[in-house]
Amino acid sequence: MHQAESVALADLARPDPVPVAYGVLGGIRLEQGRFKEAVPLLQKASDLEWASRADSRDTLCLAKAQLGLKRRAEAEEALDRAEALAAGLIRGRSARTWFSAGMFRRQLGDKAQALRDLSQAVALQPDDWADLGAGRREKTAGLAAYYQKMLAAAQQDP
Repeated sequence: MHQAESVALADLARPDPVPVAYGVLGGIRLEQGRFKEAVPLLQKASDLEWASRADSRDTLCLAKAQLGLKRRAEAEEALDRAEALAAGLIRGRSARTWFSAGMFRRQLGDKAQALRDLSQAVALQPDDWADLGAGRREKTAGLAAYYQKMLAAAQQDP
């Protein structure tokens, strides 16, 4: 992580940084628990992600950072954005996005939305093969069962 942090810091110091550097450094700050530093980096990364419509990872990290700062409305806004991105992602990434959003919604106590999101993830991930696009697939043992288990747990929430 130290090397990735050094590279991202050096890149962001340049006049025209590589866009991925925002998400890399933001993710590192998030994992370090430095939420206030993570949010602006992840917001920029999320904006770039929104423009490209290729993934939702940085937007989900932004939601997590906002949760860390106890900013419910901002976290929900990031989750709404991630869910909007999910609709256009390849199946495996879309399932991952719905699953993560559902888990965050569950943490927020929004049972109805958590169940919708987790149900969507289960529907998109019926087996352990995740579609990575361009004909590529990756098997993750227990992935579908894990999504189903988390949906069942959320159904038991009060």
